[in-house]
Amino acid sequence: MVKATINHFGQIDILVNNAGIISRKFVLDIDVDDWSNILNTNVVAAHMCTKAVGQHMMERKSGNIINMASICASIVVPDRGAYAVSKAGLVQLTKHLAVELASHGIRCNAVCPSSIETDLHRQMIAKGAKYDFIDWTPMKRFGKPEEIGGAVVYLASDASSYVTGTTIYIDGGLTAV
Repeated sequence: MVKATINHFGQIDILVNNAGIISRKFVLDIDVDDWSNILNTNVVAAHMCTKAVGQHMMERKSGNIINMASICASIVVPDRGAYAVSKAGLVQLTKHLAVELASHGIRCNAVCPSSIETDLHRQMIAKGAKYDFIDWTPMKRFGKPEEIGGAVVYLASDASSYVTGTTIYIDGGLTAV
């Protein structure tokens, strides 16, 4: 993937690690296969992509890595334990990468959204999924994809050239209460 991208575009300036899966199960009910699958998809894959792209960025002395985590990295939402652990791990990975890569001209930050209105999200609601924590959210609504996109554009731009190791929460105020 990295070689094909470099061959086509000449370089990689920005990496956004955006993969994520969830299992809505009580922590003690999650079997080892689900646990491993969630951690592998949400943390290990981000590490592997970062490792592959990071080498290229280090050679160029420039780059920007943005990890898509979740508010679950810092708050408890019932039945999302494995997901929360994986996203907290991704936030911690972000901080380590920021410190270790800064001297190479590479920045690394995380974005932690709350529930975002997407087609998948609407399908889950139609199937009966409950999002009770919206009642706890000061703005009393779901976020929109463009509200996440704005933060990613900021982090990817020169406007944030002195920002690294930061986690931005986009959650309608949920983590403030």
